[in-house]
Amino acid sequence: MSTLPVDTIESDFRQIRSRQGAVVVASPTGSGKSTRIPLWALDQGKVLVVEPRRIAARSLGLHVAAQTNTAPGELVGWAVRDDVVRRESTRVLFCTPG
Repeated sequence: MSTLPVDTIESDFRQIRSRQGAVVVASPTGSGKSTRIPLWALDQGKVLVVEPRRIAARSLGLHVAAQTNTAPGELVGWAVRDDVVRRESTRVLFCTPG
């Protein structure tokens, strides 16, 4: 897996999340917020990632599943209008607000 700018805050993110539970991360587009942070948050349970566009939710689901070497829906899935790829084992779910 290649290095992304957001990787530099992983330990800080985990420390703050374990103490406070909620963390807000602001970073430029393409820095890795949507691909790294959901996986870091798994240590505290299932993760729901809300994306504004269906294509973004699907693409991220496919990309993050590939990063984890799992089939779509196994560990990482998505739920958008007319397209749901998830199982009981899904722990990261990308979805749209609609």
